[in-house]
Amino acid sequence: FADEGLAIYDLTGDMVAETLALPTSPSMMAASADESRVFVSVSGADTVVEIDPETRQVVNTVTVAEDDFVDGMGDPLPHSNPGSLWFDDANNRLFVARGSDSAVAVLDGAGLGLLGSIPTNWYPTAIALSADGSQLVAS
Repeated sequence: FADEGLAIYDLTGDMVAETLALPTSPSMMAASADESRVFVSVSGADTVVEIDPETRQVVNTVTVAEDDFVDGMGDPLPHSNPGSLWFDDANNRLFVARGSDSAVAVLDGAGLGLLGSIPTNWYPTAIALSADGSQLVAS
């Protein structure tokens, strides 16, 4: 990770080959099993970005906070703090730990639309899906 972007390393030259600009520092990454899609949580921007690893371009950016988390003026509450990610290839779902909301967002893998949220205990920082896809663990 770079200060305000994603560092792409050249392992043969042991150096940063390129930095992909992001709004703020990235937090975590996940990839599809075939590595054709890479997802990055951008905690300070309350977003998840999808990157095409072939073109090294951001192809989608979505806000992970829910619309009904608003202040007294009706403005969305900031600082959902998306962190840990898990992509479920079998069901085409992206799970995103939202620390400040004590929830895990469930996104549709096709367009990254928010399908809903799963409440958790306080401030989830890591998530994992069981091999058979029947259980999601958050800590």
